[in-house]
Amino acid sequence: MNHDIIIVGSGAGGSAAAYHLAQNGLRVL
Repeated sequence: MNHDIIIVGSGAGGSAAAYHLAQNGLRVL
């Protein structure tokens, strides 16, 4: 399991951050 970013919390901010990071090619968990 290799991830570039781990986001804790799935509120509006966490979801938006995960979406934009994934769109830029980072592996998000």
